[in-house]
Amino acid sequence: MIEILNAIREGIFLPPVAVYEKLSPPYRYEVYDGYHRYYASAAAGLVDLIRRVNDLEAFFSDMLECNGDHRK
Repeated sequence: MIEILNAIREGIFLPPVAVYEKLSPPYRYEVYDGYHRYYASAAAGLVDLIRRVNDLEAFFSDMLECNGDHRK
């Protein structure tokens, strides 16, 4: 996480955080890829975050793909 904080301070572009839109409150989005970038951004005091919003179908597709990668 320190490396991510340093990158943020140096203005290095980081990939967007992947989120899906929740169907119920209290939050509008749920992070499913990029937790370290999300928490590092909050720790650095950023109020805006670049994110990639996916629908639930894309979320499950990404999860299946990631899980398949771990089995190799």
